Amino acid sequence: MKFNSKTINKFINYLFNDSYELNKKLLNLILLDVFIGQMVILLLSIIKGFNVYACSLVALLSVFTIITHLILNKTSRVTFSAIFIAIGANNVFLPLIFFTTGGMYSGVPVWFILSLTFPWLLLRGAACYITAVINFIGIFGSIALSYIYPDLVIPLNGQGDVLFDFVICAVTVVLIFASIFQYQSHIYKSQEVTIIDALNRAQKATRAKTLFLTNVTHDIRTPLNAIIGFTEIARRNSENRGKLFDCLSKISVSSDHLLTLVNDVLEMSRIESGKLLLQYENESLKEIIETVTSIISPEFTEKNINFVVEFNDVRDDSILCDSLRMKQIFLNILNNAIKYSKQDGNIYFTINQTKSIKQDFVSYEFHIRDEGCGMTEEFLSRIYQPFERENTSTISGFYGSGLGLSITKNLVEMMGGHINVTSKVNEGTEFVINLTFEVPSLSEIKDETAVTKYDFHGKRILVVEDNDGNREIACEILKDAGLEVEEARDGSFAIEKIQNASANYYDAVLMDIQMPGKNGYETTKIIRSFDKPGIEDLPIIALSANVYEDDKKKAFEYGMNGYITKPFNVIELLKVLNFVIEEDSK
Repeated sequence: MKFNSKTINKFINYLFNDSYELNKKLLNLILLDVFIGQMVILLLSIIKGFNVYACSLVALLSVFTIITHLILNKTSRVTFSAIFIAIGANNVFLPLIFFTTGGMYSGVPVWFILSLTFPWLLLRGAACYITAVINFIGIFGSIALSYIYPDLVIPLNGQGDVLFDFVICAVTVVLIFASIFQYQSHIYKSQEVTIIDALNRAQKATRAKTLFLTNVTHDIRTPLNAIIGFTEIARRNSENRGKLFDCLSKISVSSDHLLTLVNDVLEMSRIESGKLLLQYENESLKEIIETVTSIISPEFTEKNINFVVEFNDVRDDSILCDSLRMKQIFLNILNNAIKYSKQDGNIYFTINQTKSIKQDFVSYEFHIRDEGCGMTEEFLSRIYQPFERENTSTISGFYGSGLGLSITKNLVEMMGGHINVTSKVNEGTEFVINLTFEVPSLSEIKDETAVTKYDFHGKRILVVEDNDGNREIACEILKDAGLEVEEARDGSFAIEKIQNASANYYDAVLMDIQMPGKNGYETTKIIRSFDKPGIEDLPIIALSANVYEDDKKKAFEYGMNGYITKPFNVIELLKVLNFVIEEDSK
């Protein structure tokens, strides 16, 4: 067999695989060292003409070592294998070799020293102590027996053979000890490097999160102060409609900003925990861009920024993508471009269709370029790290969590694309995003028109919410939409109302999840258990601040028909209500 570097590496990986525990790797090393030592001693014993009994026993001990190795690597039973070789070698083979090679006047006592230390290297607890005691009894019993019955010992041929055997055994055992300690030192150094690296990363993460908390606390307090302040001003000027409307508008802006901060933190948490899933549907690329433009156009108008959108050779418009996440990517970058652009500046959004190497797929290159303040080279190296901002909001004058670009990069990579950025201080910044999408088949392309007006005339809904303010808001919105609304301040009241109501009295239930006493899940489970007409099909919609997919899945498992997150979007709430009520009426 030809031994090349690949074969050697394969053999080393077989013995010292990174997935093995330390004791298994150490035992493999000891067995390999012992086997090589046994082969050397056997070869030299044959050359020196030692008696056939001694040579046969060394050969049998080598076979026993191989058997132990096979047991270890086939079963991964490290403790059993260590006890097996320790007791078998030290209480059977070594004593027999001891008596056939001159007893105390040979190299075997040196092997006895190795056998006494062996349990302490690999075994722990009771197994270590019991094995050590058995080895001690076997070794010193053999030595004592050789003095009591000297005729049992077969002597070597002269002082030369004794010295030769002792030197060979001593050198072999020393080399085994050296390799063991060298390997242990290597392992401990590797562990030390790993621990130091982990500690450095933990300290870096702690510093980054401390900085994030410092920044985000300030940024959260800013809109909160505005909300509290303008609420008080509005209360004092309740008769002044102009002043009241102005305060409400500013409260709305501050609320939106606060919600964005909270959503960014939650979004990053979902990405890092792997709970964010993309929902691919047939979408129009141009409609996505138009929606983004319409959402952000008031900000362009406010700063009098010239926003230019250009489609270059875009031949395919229908794509399978997650339109919500696509919009999020573009809005995150465009919002930054607006923040750091000068009054009366320019922002360019260019979409190029590029050649795709995969059939039935299309590729695009999205360029977003501004002429703003730009970024330093130092900051560009860490621009996508969570919680990073070139300056605090106090210094820069702009507010944000420092998570937007980190979220953007993660979303782009989840879609199988990549993002690059170039920037120069006082000249501007350009982001380039490359994405590839599957083209939907003709059967998947359909014309869908959104229904924005719903007829809730004669429909009755029960709002279950423990927070008085949240319940009042939901009730007012639902009443404005034409629904008849009843209230329950917790799960027990909801159960009582539904239990006492006539069949099909309620058309839907809006159920808060976290409530004192019975939560929304438990309340829904009890309601579904009622032996009453219409209960099984009664639409129950979860209303919760929990945004993770696991929470949504749990709601449906408990028998809910829809899931809306707080703070809820009015249009989305009415859309879900219309859907579940229509489904129930079919």
